Amino acid sequence: MKRVFNLLVVDESGSMSIIQRQALVGINETLTTIQKMQKTHENLEQRITLITFDSTHKKLFYDNVSARHAHPLTVMDYNPCGGTPLYDAIGMGIAKINALTKEGDSVLVTIITDG
Repeated sequence: MKRVFNLLVVDESGSMSIIQRQALVGINETLTTIQKMQKTHENLEQRITLITFDSTHKKLFYDNVSARHAHPLTVMDYNPCGGTPLYDAIGMGIAKINALTKEGDSVLVTIITDG
């Protein structure tokens, strides 16, 4: 079975509080799309890694979970505050995915940020 690793890196810094609802919609639409792809193409194993970050933390919300087990995020899960260490979070995500993949796997990366 071919594996598809979906990495979502989501900015949770304070400036995102203005667009918190829109960010949640984007995150959840992405999760739903991945889950639909899993149902439509059962020969592909869809895996999800979701990292949120601000200047005080990087939270590994999903760590290589099956798309079937991912649930939508809520305002309790996503609470913007702090600064924006975007490159650190991207690096963390790439390192995690790199350790999991092998030849023939696919990797898709989604970054949600206001800059």
